[in-house]
Amino acid sequence: ICAGKQGRYWTYLDAIADSKRTLRQTQLTALAEKNQLTMSTWETCFSAEATATALQNDLQFASDLDLPSAPVIFINNKLLNPEETVDLTQLLTSFITTNL
Repeated sequence: ICAGKQGRYWTYLDAIADSKRTLRQTQLTALAEKNQLTMSTWETCFSAEATATALQNDLQFASDLDLPSAPVIFINNKLLNPEETVDLTQLLTSFITTNL
């Protein structure tokens, strides 16, 4: 949310995904600095009640849909588990072939 307000959503999200672990506030802040966010704006947004509310709403929405933790991938309305071995190329080729 806070990185998005500074136009850095995708780069920040990529940095979080690259970490492949649960991050605490200090680590999230370090990633914000590394991704050249304006830190005063970041810190104000990060600690704002509106940000916490928006995050809680997103978490509740995902829970209501019974989605597993990120990343969530759907292809042709089929939920894929990225932690399982999935041949994505084969899956996409099959999907394209059957839907032409």
